[in-house]
Order: sequence, then C-alpha cells, then structure tokens
Amino acid sequence: MKKNRWLYYTAGVAALPIAIRIIVFLLMAKQDLSVLVNAVDFVYFGLTLNLSNMNELNSLRIKKRHKAISENDREKLSSWSIYAIIVLCLILGFLYVPEGGQDVFNPITMLIASISLAVASFFLSLHVINKINRIEV
Repeated sequence: MKKNRWLYYTAGVAALPIAIRIIVFLLMAKQDLSVLVNAVDFVYFGLTLNLSNMNELNSLRIKKRHKAISENDREKLSSWSIYAIIVLCLILGFLYVPEGGQDVFNPITMLIASISLAVASFFLSLHVINKINRIEV
C-alpha cells in the first residue's frame, strides 16, 4: 500500500510540472518544442523525490528484528539522497544564471544532466520505498 501512495502522492506530485508543461504544449496554437522540455522541471522532480527519501528514512524506526533495516543501510541510503540533493541544487544554481549564462553553460548538457539525475532519483526513491515496504509488512 505504501508503494501505491508513494507513486501517486510523491512521484505523481513531483511530475506535475512536467505534465503541466506537456499539456500546455499540446494546447498551444503554435507549438514550440523549446516549451516542451525544461531542465528545471526535472531538477524539481529529483529534489522532491530525494527530499521524500530523507523524510521517510528519518521517520523510520529501527526495529530489532532480522528483517529490519540496519542503521548502516539507512545512513547509506540517506547519504545517496543527500549527494543527489547537492548535485541537483548545483544544477539548479547553474540553470538560474541569467541569460548570459547560456554562453557559460551548455543548455543541452544541463538538460541531459537534470534528466539523468531525475531518473536516478526515481530509481533510488523506488529502492528506498521497496526497502521500507519489506520492513513494514
């Protein structure tokens, strides 16, 4: 059950900017492909998922049973989420450089990096929620 809630409430809400951008693109009279994909949407998707990982892992009680997640595993998962948050925030900072920043940072590279990190964040978050699901069953 927790996995379904994660999919709808966390991943679904995190994907709202991307979905809204697609809907706007489809409804535009003159469709411009530059409106369809924006790196900032993917950065926020990744940030939302990693912040929810941190919230889930911090609220998890360590159980003494053999199936429980160890403190070491919890710290490992938390540190991966922290690293992802740091890198996503750096990319977000690069993306917020004014228009002159287009000459400094390649927009295609930033888009590829943000999409890659968003996908990695999705699978990390899925791994975390699966691990928590196994414990709480």
